[in-house]
Amino acid sequence: MITQANQAHTAAFPALTLVQLYPWEMSVNGDAGNLQTLQRRLQWRSIPSKLVRLHPGDPFPSQADLIVGGGGQITSNSPVTSDLLRIKEPLREAIESGVPALVTGGSYQLFGNYLQTIDNRQIEGAAIFNLHTQDNTQRLTGNVIAQSEQFGVIVGFENHSGRTWLGAGINPLARVTQGGGNNNEDKTEGARYHNAVGSYLFGPLLPLNPGIADFLIVKALEHCLGEPFDPQELTALPAIDACAAQAAAIVQKRSWNIN
Repeated sequence: MITQANQAHTAAFPALTLVQLYPWEMSVNGDAGNLQTLQRRLQWRSIPSKLVRLHPGDPFPSQADLIVGGGGQITSNSPVTSDLLRIKEPLREAIESGVPALVTGGSYQLFGNYLQTIDNRQIEGAAIFNLHTQDNTQRLTGNVIAQSEQFGVIVGFENHSGRTWLGAGINPLARVTQGGGNNNEDKTEGARYHNAVGSYLFGPLLPLNPGIADFLIVKALEHCLGEPFDPQELTALPAIDACAAQAAAIVQKRSWNIN
């Protein structure tokens, strides 16, 4: 329930600027649900927001408080591949300055240093995350359960052929207890760098894991306001989060994977 005191408090907030990277090319596997989750959780708390959809050729916005990118087909001649290199400097500056981001699937891979394809072609990434991905003939498919020190149990669905390896200075989002994760070997899933989160988990990720959504919202508020924001000041959403917990519990019971 949103109280009058909370409405008065949030009314003082300027609108958060959400930036969606390549919405037509990189938004498969239900990735639009991540953006919708962020928008709804802001709306339910009376926190205003505006959306900037960044398409190939568009200038990177001067204001970005939260960045979202999803999955999609990556090839050496994809317009996204070359366009991401065009905007990589302002994008990197945003992440280094603390702007939160959620990138999943192909966007997660392209935030790394490079992707090595099956036919041994190297696709250059934005080098925001110190990681690289090697494509593989065998896909990792199925439900994933992972444990995060900050977010607790994380659940989702993976379906990817890439094998991603983290380098120095970057931490995994979580440790896999079921599923393949980044590479089906070292038990890592996703990546964390400053306030940016990368993940292979679809489903989409945020409706099942609202703690990650609220982390991104808090960091977006801090960036927009230019000062720390106490997470306890966020209005609780108990009914919504109870539904998320119930759905996550169902996923955890469906322990199947095709690796």
